[in-house]
Amino acid sequence: MVENYYENFQSEPIDAFAFDFWQNTKYVYRDVDAPDSQPVQANEEQMDKDLSKIQ
Repeated sequence: MVENYYENFQSEPIDAFAFDFWQNTKYVYRDVDAPDSQPVQANEEQMDKDLSKIQ
């Protein structure tokens, strides 16, 4: 069961979007990254790409 979950992890665009959203929220909330930092911006770009695949 667990192996199957990790094998298919982020196989759908909505999964990748949710993961990037969660990462951004977690690290900005914890003050690890600033909202305008490079990692947050990179995740947002990836989220935009994933959204275009979902729509």
